[in-house]
Amino acid sequence: MREVDDPDELGALFGSAPAVHPYGLADLEEPFWSGSRWFRRGDATVGLVALGEERTVYAITSHDEPGTLVLLLELLDEVPDNTMITGPIGLAAAVGAVTEIEDWGVHVKCVLSDLTRLPEPVGVVPLPAADSSGFRTAADQDPDAVFFLESMLADDTFVEIPDPGDPDSLIAAAGTHVLGEHAGPSDLHQDRLH
Repeated sequence: MREVDDPDELGALFGSAPAVHPYGLADLEEPFWSGSRWFRRGDATVGLVALGEERTVYAITSHDEPGTLVLLLELLDEVPDNTMITGPIGLAAAVGAVTEIEDWGVHVKCVLSDLTRLPEPVGVVPLPAADSSGFRTAADQDPDAVFFLESMLADDTFVEIPDPGDPDSLIAAAGTHVLGEHAGPSDLHQDRLH
């Protein structure tokens, strides 16, 4: 195992399968890279990623899933308590065998290859970061259904469908989970939230 000090090395690995690694590619950029630590053995890769004040673990590779799980298990002593770990199917069983975890289930990503096919949604408006009480209220109602950090709202990529009958509530919201400045438009993926 070795610690990776060049984000371009991981960019080449993750870039060979960008639909699998949109989060990993974005985590290689600032402000995330300089506060993070990445480890690799062959194609097995684990990132201890700094997301502002939050920490997360990125343990996904399309090249060596079993090796990545083994590498993650070796690095568990480096992972602070209450850290979210994103990894391949089988992660909960592998990590749960050696430490107590809360399994948040399977996270499904969808790749939309042709954005021109989407109709213009009616009633969708930008979700201003300064006035997002309806979004926060919806997220607080079912915290396990939504993952977001305050910094995501500051990127001005979230939109909402406000409830016309209740200005402090919303019908739906969606936003870009990560936005990589160096990634091309085809590498941008949106997470549906509520």
